[in-house]
Amino acid sequence: GEEPLLSLGVVDQGGPTEFFQVRDVELLPDGGVAVANRGSEEIRVFEADGSHRLTFGRDGRGPREFLRLSMLQDRGDSLVVYDAGNDRFQVRDDSGAFFRSFRLEWFSGALVPVDLSPDGRILAITGRYMTELEGTGVLVDTALVSLYDMEGALVDSVARVPHNSRFVKQVGDMRTTVGAPFSPSGHLVAHAEGFCYAYGSAGELRCFDGRGALTRIARFDTNGRSVTDRDVEAYWSDVLAEAEGAYREAVLRVRSDMVFPDSFPATSALLTDDRHRVWAQRYRPDHDTEPAESWWVFDDDRLVATLRTPHDFVVMDVEGDRVAGVWRDELGIEFVRVYRLATASSTDPGS
Repeated sequence: GEEPLLSLGVVDQGGPTEFFQVRDVELLPDGGVAVANRGSEEIRVFEADGSHRLTFGRDGRGPREFLRLSMLQDRGDSLVVYDAGNDRFQVRDDSGAFFRSFRLEWFSGALVPVDLSPDGRILAITGRYMTELEGTGVLVDTALVSLYDMEGALVDSVARVPHNSRFVKQVGDMRTTVGAPFSPSGHLVAHAEGFCYAYGSAGELRCFDGRGALTRIARFDTNGRSVTDRDVEAYWSDVLAEAEGAYREAVLRVRSDMVFPDSFPATSALLTDDRHRVWAQRYRPDHDTEPAESWWVFDDDRLVATLRTPHDFVVMDVEGDRVAGVWRDELGIEFVRVYRLATASSTDPGS
C-alpha cells in the first residue's frame, strides 16, 4: 500500500517511540508489534493501534539485560531474543517476563545465528576469520550451515556454502584483507524443510532439507546490470567518506589493486512469511537512486509475486497481509512502519 497502516516514531521527544538502531521488528499474532531497539538494548512492544504495551531489557551483561541486540522472533506465546554481545538467546513470555537463556555450542570460527525454523530449530552459520584466508586477490570464502535445538545443542552440520568475498593483498610481511566491493554475500533463511540459500549474480534460489540435500531450485530473471566505471567511482567515494582509522588505511593500501566484479549480485536479503513463502530482495548498490525496493516471492519453486516497497524501508517481517520494518527519513531518523500488501485484485478489481 502507498500509506502505512501504522507508523511509530518521533524526533527528539524521547519515549518508547524514539528509535535508534532498530535491528528487528516482529509482527505478533494479536496484531501487535515488537521492536528490538539496539540503541537502548530494549524490546518494545506495541498494540495494533500503536499504543505502548510494555518495554523490557536494558544495556548490560546481567541475566535480564542485552548487549548488541540482533534477532527477535515470536514463537507461540514466547519471544525469542538473541544479543550478540552476550552470545546468548533469551526466551520471554508474552508479558516480557524472563523464562530462560541459553548459548549455542561453539567449537571454532565465527558463529552467527541466522533464523528460527518452523519446527523450532535454530539455523546458524560458522565462517572463518579473515586472517585465516589463504592466497591473494579476490577470495570466495565458505560458511558451515548448522542446526541447533532450543537448548543450544548442536543437532547437525548440514552443508558448507559460499558465503562472502574478500580482497587480499600481500606486500612483503604486510597482509591486508578487506571486504570485496559489491560482494555477492550468501543469504540464508530457515524453511519448513530446512533452509533456502542465494548467492552471487545468478537469479537462483536453492532450497535444502534438514540433512543438506538439495530439494528444489527456483530460477528467476534478475534484470541485473553490469558494474560500470561510474559505479566504481561511487563505491570509492562512499567508502572513503565513511572509513576511519585502521580500516581507512587498509582501504587505501589496496585501492590501486582492487578487483571489481563484472555484475552486481542478484539478491541482498532473504526472509520467509507465515505461509512459508520465501521473499528475495533485489540487490541495489548504496548509490542507486531507484525510488523503491524490489522483491520476488516464491512458493516452493514457483515465482508467485513481484512487488515493490518504499525506498529506505527495510522489510523485517511478513505476516498475513502485513509487512513490517523500518523506514528512515532524509535525516536518517528511524520509524517503525507496518504496511498492508496490495494485490492485483485489491487494487484493480477487473484484473
